Amino acid sequence: MKSYAYKIAQVNKLAKHIYQVLLSPTAGEQLHYQAGQYCQILLPEWDPRPYSIANAPLADHTIELHIQHFPDNPYTTDLLTLLTTHDTIKLSGPYGKCSYTKTPSNPIILLAGGTGFAPIKAIIEAAIKQNDPRAMHLYWGAKTIDDLYDHGLASEWAATIANIDYTPVLQHPPKDWTGKKGLVHRAVTADYHDLKPYQVYAAGPYGMVFAALHDFCKQGFERHLLHADALDT
Repeated sequence: MKSYAYKIAQVNKLAKHIYQVLLSPTAGEQLHYQAGQYCQILLPEWDPRPYSIANAPLADHTIELHIQHFPDNPYTTDLLTLLTTHDTIKLSGPYGKCSYTKTPSNPIILLAGGTGFAPIKAIIEAAIKQNDPRAMHLYWGAKTIDDLYDHGLASEWAATIANIDYTPVLQHPPKDWTGKKGLVHRAVTADYHDLKPYQVYAAGPYGMVFAALHDFCKQGFERHLLHADALDT
C-alpha cells in the first residue's frame, strides 16, 4: 500500500462533534484524486480507516477532511490526539468510484447524510469550477441543526449560483424549524414524483443510500444513474 505524508496544517471545530482537518503535502508525492473520492488514514496501531476528501482538487494539493468524533470512540480520540500533537499524518488512496463527471447530461440530485456532505461538497466545488450548467439539487439530511455543520456554505451556493438548489432536512428539528423534516431521501421523493430524468450522487450511512435506491426506483429512477460507493461495499 503506497502512502503519502501530509503536513497537518489546521484542525478546526465546525460543530459540537465535527472537526475540519486541512492537510498540506510534504516534499514527497501528492495524492492525486477526483472530486468525490476518499482516502484512508494510516494511524499507528489501528487498521486503515476511510475518510472522504471534502474539497475538489486544488493547485496546492491541500486535502480537507471532516472528522466526526464522540468522546466514547477510541479511534477518533486517538486520531484527534495525533492531529493536535504531531506535524504529519500518512494517507493512502485514492479510492472510490463516486466521483464527479460531466456526463451524462441528466440533471443531478445530490443526497448527503451527516458527514456524507464531505464528498458531495467536493463534487459541487468541481462542478462550479467546470461551469457545469446542469441543474443540481442538494439534499442534506441530519439529526439536528448543529449537524448541518456547513449550512452557511450550502445556502450560499443556492443563493449565488442559479442552477444549484439546497434543501436541508432534519430528523429532530427545533420548534422554530420551518424546513423539511424526517428522512432525507423521502424529502426527495416528495419533491420529485418522476425520478427517471435524474442522476443521483449519494453519500452517507449505508442504510440511507439503499433506502433511497429502493424508493427512488419506485418513482422511475434508473439504478445505473446512482453514484454511491456504498454499492461497492
